[in-house]
Amino acid sequence: MPWITIPAAFNAPNLIGIAVIAIFPIAFATIPESAAHVNQIDLYVNNLSKEKGGKDYMIRNMLDLNLVGDGVGDIVAVMLGGPAGTNYGENVSASAVTKNFSSYVFLITGVLAIVVGILLEVLNIGNLSLILTNPVVQGVSLYLFGAIAVQGIALMIDKKVDIFNPKIIAVMAFIGIVGLGVSSINITAEFVLPGLGVAAIGGILLNLLLNALPTIE
Repeated sequence: MPWITIPAAFNAPNLIGIAVIAIFPIAFATIPESAAHVNQIDLYVNNLSKEKGGKDYMIRNMLDLNLVGDGVGDIVAVMLGGPAGTNYGENVSASAVTKNFSSYVFLITGVLAIVVGILLEVLNIGNLSLILTNPVVQGVSLYLFGAIAVQGIALMIDKKVDIFNPKIIAVMAFIGIVGLGVSSINITAEFVLPGLGVAAIGGILLNLLLNALPTIE
């Protein structure tokens, strides 16, 4: 990818609209993902704070700032030729495991990531992640992704979600099956909808529809 992507994008104007429509579901999917992450961090941080007699940090009310930060980060990243990113659940899992939620640690990690990225580009020194062997990387990934699933269950328990409610079961089943079982949906050769985006948007619409229907006692 070029360092500056805007001129390259406008060299193929017919693809801009298709790209926007194709990417939108993914961007939309990050909103409920971010909401879950913010609530998870709120749960863990405040539980740890309560154990030490500390205060309630009200992180659950900071979703707006989180989404703004995600958006700004994505804009900067893609304009410099990099991929978009979100506040990944793996980071939340790592914090939950280590009980280290310091903002300074994330700041230092971000600075290190930028420095390493510049070194990889300028010095062309290869992929530094290969220093770790594949079994170690895959083992950590297995643990962290498993922790993400457990965090989702813990969050539902903490929020007292009634998972025996037929409406909630329907929404969870749709999101789970489509999100995990469908990688993509080919509309045309150029227009491909990601399964994760369809699961997110479809789950939200299904939830709205089911809540609009009258409840039968």
